Amino acid sequence: MTKASPYADVKILVADDDDGNLFIAAHLLRSRLGFTQVIEASDGIQARELLDANKDIAIMLLDRMMPRKTGIELCHELANDPEYKHIPIIFQTGKTALEELMEVLDAGAHYLVKKPFQQEELQAFFYPMADRVLRERHFQEALAKPSETPPTSFELSTLEEAKDIALKLARHFPQPMAVAPTIYELLANAIEHGNLSIRNLKATYLRQGNYQKKLIEALEDPANKDKKAKASIIKDATSVSVFIEDQGDGFNADPYRCVAAESIVLPTKKGITRACTAFHRVEYVEPGNKVKATWIL
Repeated sequence: MTKASPYADVKILVADDDDGNLFIAAHLLRSRLGFTQVIEASDGIQARELLDANKDIAIMLLDRMMPRKTGIELCHELANDPEYKHIPIIFQTGKTALEELMEVLDAGAHYLVKKPFQQEELQAFFYPMADRVLRERHFQEALAKPSETPPTSFELSTLEEAKDIALKLARHFPQPMAVAPTIYELLANAIEHGNLSIRNLKATYLRQGNYQKKLIEALEDPANKDKKAKASIIKDATSVSVFIEDQGDGFNADPYRCVAAESIVLPTKKGITRACTAFHRVEYVEPGNKVKATWIL
């Protein structure tokens, strides 16, 4: 019996006016990466029509230049639409000059893959993005159920623990779903980049398709066996904060607060940017292995 893809329920819309590029992208996503629900469009207008007809589209892959309506025009349109602005958009282009990168960034997209398509490149972008989509669905379902007030402090060492703890921490905030995904990403940063020191290698591992294997190896390394991240809730009359600390050497978070043009060609380094959007204030404490994310009441 063929094992079902974990991404069978993640629907993707691909738009490109070049039939060859459209075929290659859709084929790689379906046959090689396990995304069985791929919808194809040949221009921006058809893409919008298909999006309106398929409200469960989770990720979009848009060509930058298309007839009738370009990918850039469609991205601007969706970024200003409350119904669709949450959908992550990946741009595809053969051009990566700074001017083109800035155009994509200004349109509201944070990811760009270069043509011609390579399986390694697509999996590096689509797998983490699909994981995030599925994680957010899990958070939404879990937060819709009643729960007792959870504890205010935790220790953790794995991403599975981070998923559960992010839910519990989020319940202390006025809008739990608004912060749960980014609390998870801050916890994941503490584990992956802080305790396990794989910050600069994650993109390489994603492209090689061995990220999970490398993560398990790092967790099993005797040097990391006893490392824990800590997370706690801090409340006062005017705010609620989550405080996270890892056992790493720290880093300078300032370059990651906003998405730079050069970083949109990378599948990683966006979690802090999303945290800065979700929370009113995100503060890193020297040497950078402690972060306080605050929601103003």
